Amino acid sequence: MIRDGYVARWLGRDFEASPGADGEVRLYTPDATEGFEELRPGRYRRIVPASEVEELRYVRTACTWRGEPFVVVGEHETWVRVEYTGGRAPVAVRLGLDRIDHGVWQAWARARRSRTSARSSSDRGLIRAGIRVRMSPGPIPLIVTAVHKTTEVLRRWSADRR
Repeated sequence: MIRDGYVARWLGRDFEASPGADGEVRLYTPDATEGFEELRPGRYRRIVPASEVEELRYVRTACTWRGEPFVVVGEHETWVRVEYTGGRAPVAVRLGLDRIDHGVWQAWARARRSRTSARSSSDRGLIRAGIRVRMSPGPIPLIVTAVHKTTEVLRRWSADRR
C-alpha cells in the first residue's frame, strides 16, 4: 500500500488517521477491530480524543524517476500513479506525462516491489513489502526508487492537546 496521509499511533499500533478541529482523531482500519464501527465492508473507524494519540505523522511516498522528483499518489493492482513535483512544464512534456491541471503532471506506470528492510516497526507496517518501487521494463526503461518520507506534523496541536 502506498501511503499519502496522516498516520496515528494509538495503543502502540499505527492507524490511518484524520485529525479533526474538534480535538478528536478518527482512526481507520481495514479489519474488524474491537471498539471500531464498520462504515462499509473493509472500512472501520474509531474516534478517540487527541490526548490518547501517542504520535501523529504525515506520511508521503516520494521518488525520483528519470532523475526528476515525484510523489506516488496512488496504486491499482500492479500500477502506480506518480505525480511530478519538479515544477517545470518542459520537463513534464519531455517525460510524456499527462497534464491533469495547471502545473499538475502525472503518469501511470507498471510496478513491482522488491523486499528491503524497514527502519522501525511503524515503517514496516506502512511500507509492507519494501520501500523500493521498480518499474517494469517497457518501451522506455523506467526505474523509480520510492522512499517514505515521514514528517511529524501539528507539533503545536500535539502540545496543545495535553
